[in-house]
Amino acid sequence: MKRFHSFIVILLALVITVVIGLGTPAHAARQSPAVYTSDQLDTLQKYAANVQALGDRLPELGALVEAEDWIHVSNFIRGPFGELRARLSRVTRNLLVKDQEQARQIAKKAAEALESLDRAAQDNNVQAADANYAAFLTLYDNFFSLLPKS
Repeated sequence: MKRFHSFIVILLALVITVVIGLGTPAHAARQSPAVYTSDQLDTLQKYAANVQALGDRLPELGALVEAEDWIHVSNFIRGPFGELRARLSRVTRNLLVKDQEQARQIAKKAAEALESLDRAAQDNNVQAADANYAAFLTLYDNFFSLLPKS
């Protein structure tokens, strides 16, 4: 019985050691810093510049919507703005954890606004196109408000 008791104590000590040893890194990995490192800021600036490059072309899209040039509106959305969602996702993944969910939601709504704008263009619906373009502009600005002011 004494031998069995010693075996249980050693086994319990081993289990506790393994649980603590494996549990701590996972817990530490889930916690993210509350501030950006210089490397994170550099990465964010690089990805944000890629998104901003698309944003610089928003007046072109607005002019197409205003001119009711629906074929070119659709082409513009599917062409240059076709990879906007991926670019927004890259930025979102590099934000602080506390900002990621909000950024994800804004990016999703922005993509939906562009999709709705594309549908409005296909339907020749001026009011819906104007509303979705305005919604996209607001969401785009809201997304950039989440980025750190380096």
